[in-house]
Amino acid sequence: MKLSDIFDQLAYGELSALAIAAGDEIDTRQANKIIAHVNLGLTELHKRFLLKRKTLVLQTLADQSRYVLTRKYGASAGGENPYIMDEEDPFQDDIIEVLRVTTPEGIEVNLGRNRNPVSGTQIIQPAYNILRFDTPVPAGSRFIVEYQANHVKIPKVVDFESFDASKVDIDLPMTHLEALLYFIASRVITPIANNLGNPQEGVSYSALFEKECQELAVQGLDVDLAVSNDRFYQHGFV
Repeated sequence: MKLSDIFDQLAYGELSALAIAAGDEIDTRQANKIIAHVNLGLTELHKRFLLKRKTLVLQTLADQSRYVLTRKYGASAGGENPYIMDEEDPFQDDIIEVLRVTTPEGIEVNLGRNRNPVSGTQIIQPAYNILRFDTPVPAGSRFIVEYQANHVKIPKVVDFESFDASKVDIDLPMTHLEALLYFIASRVITPIANNLGNPQEGVSYSALFEKECQELAVQGLDVDLAVSNDRFYQHGFV
């Protein structure tokens, strides 16, 4: 999907009566206002639905049991004592939720639940992006961390004259476009409606968004949760 797809749908539909969409197209000078809502809507949908699943490789350090999964601890960042092995694919700080942790042999390490029957290792998660081993793990041990990922943030427009929305990729399948449009409309219209003393229209779009999300959930349009360690093996860690 391209950003232009969203702009076109908004200009002909939800925002067609507003000055921001004069002439059946989004005013380029107003693009950053819409982009801010698009980014927020994409994050909301990526939280609600498993739309993007990624992995990273964690290599343990000596005398350390707690690991914060942020970009500065990646090998690609060039800092001291990195433990996220992301030289070929830099980590983007895009974790929404850790889904599972496995060893190179495919043994799953439990996340705060029952102890693994083979290794006895257990990981506690004090925060969404923090892993803490509750038993000593040898330095240099490697684990593959599979996680639900957020979208790639759309940057603000700097040069309005050369800006082309058709060249901006959007991290969202077309199946979820309608929900995103309702979310954006609720964000744009609610302040306007409130100023006019009639907040009902914005509330209606919020309700439509919730309804569409419920329908998508019923349809089960999430990423398949089947386990895949292909990237781990491709990097030669086994």
